[in-house]
Formats: sequence, C-alpha cells, structure tokens
Amino acid sequence: LAFIGLMILILMASFYYGELPAEIPVHFNAKGEPDNQGPKIMVYLLPFIGVFLTGVFYFTIKNPHRFNYPVKLTPENVFRQYRIATSMLRVLKTTIIWLFAFLNYKMIQTALGHADGLGTSFLLIFIAFVFLPIIYYSYSAFKSK
Repeated sequence: LAFIGLMILILMASFYYGELPAEIPVHFNAKGEPDNQGPKIMVYLLPFIGVFLTGVFYFTIKNPHRFNYPVKLTPENVFRQYRIATSMLRVLKTTIIWLFAFLNYKMIQTALGHADGLGTSFLLIFIAFVFLPIIYYSYSAFKSK
C-alpha cells in the first residue's frame, strides 16, 4: 500500500506539473488556508521526501534489534516485540505516504483554483493518523511483555 501511495504521489505531481501556475501554495496555516507561495517545482517536494522516508523506513525495519523498546526484551518476548515494532513502522510509513499524497493533491487543487486549502480538520487528522499507530504499538508492547 505504501508503494502504491508513493507511485500516486509521484505520478500526480508529474501529471499536473504542466497545468500549474508559476506560483503554488507551499504552506498552510493551522486552519488549512494557504499562507505562503513558492515556485511550482515545489510540487515535487513531498514526493522527494516520501521517497527518502520510504528508504529510511525500509532500512530501519530491517534492523529491529537496534530499536529502543518500552519493555525489557527477553528471549521469550523478543520476536513478538520485533514483530509489533516493525508492524507499527510499516503502518506509520503507509499512513505518512498517503497523507503526503492527500496533501499534495490538495496543494495542486488549491493552485488550480479548485479548492480553498486543506480544510479545517486536516491538521487534527494528520496528527491523529500519525500518533494512533504509535499509541497502539505502545499499548501492544506493554500488553505482550
């Protein structure tokens, strides 16, 4: 799912690039309203960050023995804790990529005049979708000591 989201993120930027005006919204305030403009090449910033984060998550997930865990690892729980932690990172990676795709889409639509910004609830949704996997992981890690 993360790979599909990443491809959508990249292809969407490429597809709309020619239609975008020279200046596009590149920053939004807490209400979701655009408050800063930048060159249209910035439409590739989130895809670039998405590719970079995907690589970081990939290499991080391959090394669960280097993580910090909220519980003491024992021979009985180590593989269960590894599985919980790597699952959390996969969910977090996928969530962030899809939130980036939505953010880039709204940025493009705002630049084209089809939207007024992100909407008032985007910031809360973004925070919730990023922190919910972390909270769930912490609960699962403590529950399955």
